[in-house]
Amino acid sequence: MDKQEGPADILSLTVEAAEAAAGMLPLDMVGAVADLVDPAAVAREMPWLAGELTKIALGRSDLSFDQRDQRFTDQAWRTIPYLRILGQSYRLFEMWMNRMQEAVDGSWQAKARARFAADVITAALSPANYLGTNPAALRKAAETPLHRELLQKRIAEIKGAIPSGGLRAAVIRGLLYSGMTRAAIDERGFEALQRVREAHTDLSLPAFKALVREQYNMLLLDEAAALAAIPSMLPPDAEKRAQAFDLIRQVLSARGALSAEDQARLAEVGRLFGIGDGGTATPFRPSREDRQAKAS
Repeated sequence: MDKQEGPADILSLTVEAAEAAAGMLPLDMVGAVADLVDPAAVAREMPWLAGELTKIALGRSDLSFDQRDQRFTDQAWRTIPYLRILGQSYRLFEMWMNRMQEAVDGSWQAKARARFAADVITAALSPANYLGTNPAALRKAAETPLHRELLQKRIAEIKGAIPSGGLRAAVIRGLLYSGMTRAAIDERGFEALQRVREAHTDLSLPAFKALVREQYNMLLLDEAAALAAIPSMLPPDAEKRAQAFDLIRQVLSARGALSAEDQARLAEVGRLFGIGDGGTATPFRPSREDRQAKAS
């Protein structure tokens, strides 16, 4: 989640959902939907919204679902980072819509219609409604032979791509491995991580996110193979490798002092990047592909 675009995204989502709901609700409810995006109410609540979105992005939010809400009882909503962020974002959206309907002026009938419209919108947008973001449903789907076949095919594709990607993929993989014990990064970490993307300006934000997900999956599926492949993905130029490793170190250190395990993982990545004990890069023997390219 982009922390700077978050409030605008929530507001845009509210407007889009309201417009969609206007087509599903009875005609006398359309006015209630419009009340939910009152500009004055939006302006009042924006600082609160921005603050909560930042906490979610930094892994510091204490938002949680009502224990009676059966849609989010699965532990995956609390233990898997992606689902935790998604679930907390949805919970924040519920709270946002509740604040919007509470800000509606008028008769009790108008308030009741606004509450009904808010309930329709939030229920329709629940991530638990969709297979791809419902861990319980995904677990059941995984029991089917077709799903197992597709899953095995995807796993083979990911493993087959482990040696590819070059320096860019190696940096992301090394960073993910080094920082796996850290729950989140703070504002400084976001700035440093942004430098990784800026170092590869040909990547759009969606493509960058996809690259990160792919490298993370590789480490989950076969950590040993994913790490062993890193040296072959790096250029022989010692200075380029040293700069790349320094970028990993900056991102990982942005949140503060490293734990002993962080330091051990970082040192392991350093060795894979050809960084000696003194912090300097040693020359790599050019790969067969590099030698063939120069010969041609």
